Amino acid sequence: LASQLSQVAGTSEVVINAIDNGVVALEKKGTITLINPAAQQLIGWGNKDALGLNYGVVLKLINSKDDEVSELENPIARVLGDNKSVKDDTLSIKTQSGKSFLAGIAVSPIGALGDGVIVTFRDITNEKSDERQRARELRLSTARYGLSRPGTLAGTSHRSNRDSVGRSHVQKP
Repeated sequence: LASQLSQVAGTSEVVINAIDNGVVALEKKGTITLINPAAQQLIGWGNKDALGLNYGVVLKLINSKDDEVSELENPIARVLGDNKSVKDDTLSIKTQSGKSFLAGIAVSPIGALGDGVIVTFRDITNEKSDERQRARELRLSTARYGLSRPGTLAGTSHRSNRDSVGRSHVQKP
C-alpha cells in the first residue's frame, strides 16, 4: 500500500509540474502548500521561498485601477470563505519583480468548507489584446462601409430603401 501511495503521489507531482498554467495549493488559512514550476515562472517566486507563506504575499492580485484587490474582489478569499468555485479574467497579478500581467484565474475548493483551495492561473495579456484589436478592427470596418445599423447603408434610410425597392417591383396593368 505504501508503494502504491508513493507511486500515485509521484504521478500527481509529474502531472502538476507538466501543466503550463500556474498551480498553487493553499490550506484553509491561505498558506501555500504547493506551487508548480509554471506558477514559479509566472510570478517569480521559487518553491522554497513561497511554501509556507500566505498567498497574499506571493499572489498579489491587482484590479483595473492598479490597486490591490479588496477582500470582496479577491476570488481566493471568496472561495476560502464560501467553498464555491470562482473564475475571473479581470484581475492582474503583480510579480515579485513588480511587473504585472492580466491573469485568467480559477479558484476551486478542496473537499469540505475550510479544507483549502487550488488556484490556477495563466497570463492572458496577449489574448485580451487580440480581442481588443479584433473589436477595434470590426468597429473600423463597420464605420468604413457605413453600416451604422444592421441592414442599412450609409446615407439611406429604411424607408427610402423600401420605397425604391417597392416601386421597382410594381407591375403596371
